[in-house]
Amino acid sequence: MRILNESVIEGIKISIFEWNNKYILKYEIPFLEQIYKLPVEDFANLESVIKHTQDLKFVKKITQNFHSMEEVYEDFII
Repeated sequence: MRILNESVIEGIKISIFEWNNKYILKYEIPFLEQIYKLPVEDFANLESVIKHTQDLKFVKKITQNFHSMEEVYEDFII
């Protein structure tokens, strides 16, 4: 697996990997991560993947998922 791009948006680290004809999008905050696997053929090129990962509407959904995950995490550690 090789890393293609890394960036940070609104405190979320975004890494893009390519492996087995899939783009692997990894969103990370401390203690939590979300991973999405998308077929390479669904995108015209790497730039279109990067544009998608940095779309603020999409990042907002990722942020909402992290908030839900944090609630579960807090229930788990208490």
